[in-house]
Amino acid sequence: MPDSDPGVVTGSPYPRPVRRSADPDLTARPDPCAEPHPAHAVGTGGRSIGSATGNSHLADSLLVDILLPRTCVGCGAPGDDCCSRCVAALPLAADRPPPPGVDVAVGLLAHCGPAAALVARAKYHHGLVLAERLGSGLAELVVALGADDAVVTWTPNTARHRRERGFDQAEVLARSAAAGLRQPASVRATIRRLGRSNQTGRGRAERLTGPAFAPLAAVPERVVVVDDVWTTGATLSAAADALRRGGARNVSAVVLAVRP
Repeated sequence: MPDSDPGVVTGSPYPRPVRRSADPDLTARPDPCAEPHPAHAVGTGGRSIGSATGNSHLADSLLVDILLPRTCVGCGAPGDDCCSRCVAALPLAADRPPPPGVDVAVGLLAHCGPAAALVARAKYHHGLVLAERLGSGLAELVVALGADDAVVTWTPNTARHRRERGFDQAEVLARSAAAGLRQPASVRATIRRLGRSNQTGRGRAERLTGPAFAPLAAVPERVVVVDDVWTTGATLSAAADALRRGGARNVSAVVLAVRP
């Protein structure tokens, strides 16, 4: 999108494609993960550090981002989490029908190869700053959906994972996406997670049941819900159900990565 576009602040190092479901080029595109990235085995560059809890873990996240050398998840080159060459090669998410209860849903990256490693680094390897940068790349997707005037929210993580990581990655993505709009959108928590179940590490059959959410209070009529990874769509459907019970009439979803 040109720099003169009034809807989005440019400058994110990660791709921010505008795509609509009617685009024939997107529906005809082959599987973005059919050809693995040649340097996928490099992984996360060994930047994981020991576990901690609460605010100390958040401090660890910031210190790791600031003090330890960055290496590209694709080729291992020093300097950034994903070098310019590997950014250009990141596979973009193919269109999928929205999950039940969601009016329209769109993703940025296909969850495979270096793109999957990038998401994992943001979630599991003290990647608060990286998550913020990735979130800014979602702003154009919000504009593409025509939802830049909607309230932006997120699918909240479990309390245990928030304590372990020091932040909720979906919240970070949502706040960064909202802040990346030329006219920053309203962003706030609208639903809470019920129980302690988490989708990470569960099989596909288990994932289909999804987590449970409940509205915190009255929900605005138009909402964009942000999540990190779209696998079966059960989490997005559960979130949409809670948002509609709270008063939402139109629910859009924007995700960082889509599992092919």
